[in-house]
Amino acid sequence: MTVYFGLYKVNTAIPPSPNPNDAVKQFEGFLAAIKMQKQSGDIKEAHAFVGTNGGYFITGDITPEKLDETLSIFFPWVTFETYQTTPLEKSIQNAIGAAKLRASMM
Repeated sequence: MTVYFGLYKVNTAIPPSPNPNDAVKQFEGFLAAIKMQKQSGDIKEAHAFVGTNGGYFITGDITPEKLDETLSIFFPWVTFETYQTTPLEKSIQNAIGAAKLRASMM
């Protein structure tokens, strides 16, 4: 399993509901989904960028399949860019290992 960093953006190409009550229900549904995902640990944090239609999120330690399930709730109203992460210490260890391998080949 892995932690993902993601960017999200509201799909403004989809017009809002002409019925204001339906729009309220939709926003309430989004809020309930985010709260549920945070409570389950699938999403660790989610923030909006001030003055924009987007923001970012960080997942818990989840599978790619769980990530797809988690984000598909918001399709097509929200689009996502996701990035698989690795702990920084592991990345540095990998770089050291590669550098040592290159050095041994000289």
